[in-house]
Amino acid sequence: MKLHPLSFLLALMLGLFQPGFSQNADSYDYGKMFLEGDRLFVVMPNEGLRYFDISDPKNPIEKGFIQINGMLDLVVKGQFIFANEYDRLIAFKVDFDEGEIISTKTESIPGVFPNRRPQEAFSFVPPRCLDSYESYQIMRDLGSPPPPAVGSSTSVLTYRGDYLYAVNHAELYTFYIGLKEKKPLLYREDVKYMERGNVETIWADKDHLYLGADDGMYIYDITMRNEPTYFSVTTHNKSCDPVVVLGDFAFFTTRDGTRCSRGVNELTIVNITNRSEPVRLFPAIPLVNPHGLSIKRDRKTKKRLLIVCDGRAGLKTFKVITPEFPYVKEAGHTEAFMAYDVIQHPEKDIAIVASMGHWRIYDTSNPKALTEIARIPFEQKAK
Repeated sequence: MKLHPLSFLLALMLGLFQPGFSQNADSYDYGKMFLEGDRLFVVMPNEGLRYFDISDPKNPIEKGFIQINGMLDLVVKGQFIFANEYDRLIAFKVDFDEGEIISTKTESIPGVFPNRRPQEAFSFVPPRCLDSYESYQIMRDLGSPPPPAVGSSTSVLTYRGDYLYAVNHAELYTFYIGLKEKKPLLYREDVKYMERGNVETIWADKDHLYLGADDGMYIYDITMRNEPTYFSVTTHNKSCDPVVVLGDFAFFTTRDGTRCSRGVNELTIVNITNRSEPVRLFPAIPLVNPHGLSIKRDRKTKKRLLIVCDGRAGLKTFKVITPEFPYVKEAGHTEAFMAYDVIQHPEKDIAIVASMGHWRIYDTSNPKALTEIARIPFEQKAK
């Protein structure tokens, strides 16, 4: 496998590593993440996708690299990967056993992410696995239920059931990705045009979508999965804004930055019991420069923990008491380092954090003192 450090450095200099696909956003030194069961997917911005077996979180094992030019984001559903290749949305099937793409055809829809168009003429190149890796037992039988999956709060892609949702700054796309109907793997069902706002992130929870924009949080109803319906917006000053949801409460961070000069660095809680009329709860919690966030749900104790990447201040954890009224109290924090994004494993006491130069794995069993147990450097290569 050959990663390209020069193109990686060039992309960093051009400021391409950011939530959403804005060319003018703050520069980021990380790639998006997706977690399905014990398989971790991480993006090498503009180069492709690496995936790891983290069944032993103290010893993550790289299993493969898939080259995808211009890539910044992804979701994974079973053996299918949905990602961007520059401005295109692409879909293909992978045999993770053998590290091979087994699609007879790679689906590709141009123009979904228009602000990611390459500056020079570009010919579409289907994704390809670089090298083959030793066969390892697949993490689920194809006939069994898929393992729990969770994406990043800073993602521009998400899915519910057989429908994939994608946002660019001005549009919300809906694609059918099921195998039951005689349709292409990526079949465009609907597109909504945003009259205001600059949409950067998307989060799905049950029958609703939550869009993080630089002017607020937008809620769409997806009871009819193929046709999202606008419900409401909770506005804020021009800020960068990822969002996650826990029951009847939404949590989003806002921050200042190069293009978010009027932003306020804080964590905001919104009561969404009535999603047509969300109620912002005051006061907001002041932070240093917050980015992505994730929620840990303990099925045994019913305790909830909110994990926030607070930029150069590292990780911060907050105990959340619900459902009658969200009592949020800071539980602890890590040492200072540049923390961009976090995904809490839905079934284990671990979280994966995107940081400057590394993806870090933390033990989250003690909310007062998260413990780093492993690091994956950008330059690591599969054996």
